[in-house]
Amino acid sequence: MTKRTDIKSILIIGAGGATQGILKPILDCNPAKILLANRTKEKSLKLASKFLKYGKVCGFGLDQIKAKPVDIVINATSASIDGNIPHIPQGVVEGALCYDLMYGIETPFMKWANEHSARKVSDGLGMLVEQAALSFSFWLGKSPQTKTVINSIRAKDD
Repeated sequence: MTKRTDIKSILIIGAGGATQGILKPILDCNPAKILLANRTKEKSLKLASKFLKYGKVCGFGLDQIKAKPVDIVINATSASIDGNIPHIPQGVVEGALCYDLMYGIETPFMKWANEHSARKVSDGLGMLVEQAALSFSFWLGKSPQTKTVINSIRAKDD
């Protein structure tokens, strides 16, 4: 993965298994800092300390998110399943790339981000398909055309 230095701050909401799975690859891109917010402050602190050796990661509670813009916001919570979004101050997503790990529908987080001036909003379908493609490639020795797969899935949703 190519090192990048132009990403200053990434806010990841949630500190569960999904976040654990994405933290190292994101840190490999060399962002200036990752802000890890979770409902349970202790869980985010513990996860942040586990990954500190790879880059600057700080953990805190959801109630401590500052209304200050970041470059990227990733929703790694299960709140979308229940039709909710975590409490995020309005100014955080303005001009940011917003990504919800959930896929298949426009989630409440995605809708909220679009309504609050996010630069771009995406769901986790691409990540799901790319993970499946890696497994496919490992087992069968050939790689599927992921863009075609993603477009086909999206066309079925319309």
